[in-house]
Amino acid sequence: MRIAGFAPIAEYLDRGIPVSLGTNSPPCNNRMSMMDEMWLAGLMHKAISQNPEAVPAKEVLRMATRNGAIALNRFDTSGSLEAGKSADITLLNLNKLCSTPTYNLYSTIVYQSTSAVVDTVYVNGRKLLHKGELTTIDEEALIREGQRRGQAIVKRAGINF
Repeated sequence: MRIAGFAPIAEYLDRGIPVSLGTNSPPCNNRMSMMDEMWLAGLMHKAISQNPEAVPAKEVLRMATRNGAIALNRFDTSGSLEAGKSADITLLNLNKLCSTPTYNLYSTIVYQSTSAVVDTVYVNGRKLLHKGELTTIDEEALIREGQRRGQAIVKRAGINF
């Protein structure tokens, strides 16, 4: 969005085109959060079309889950919870201030929730996040290394802040 503008998602959905969401590299949006992507996709298309019913929350959640598997031509192995598919699941804890009160589950997930509600993540049956903590990566070491490499790149590029 910072560099390319907006796709007419409401129009695509009206035409039956499966739209998916994802995150991009840090130079494009910096946040790398599917929760943020869902929130933005739901709100910005309401504003663009001046239609509060454009791109409903249920469709946004579908764009972030099922339609991603469809777009990658992997719906036979992922994109829904069923026998024979990858055991990929994200468990949300909606007992947080940002997601309270909850009246409509789809709306709560898309418009209220932040990454703070992401509690547990399994990828192919392997637990990668538990109670908000990474289970397979030393997060502190990763942060230190990321900071070190980022500073080295900035220094090599001659960028002064």
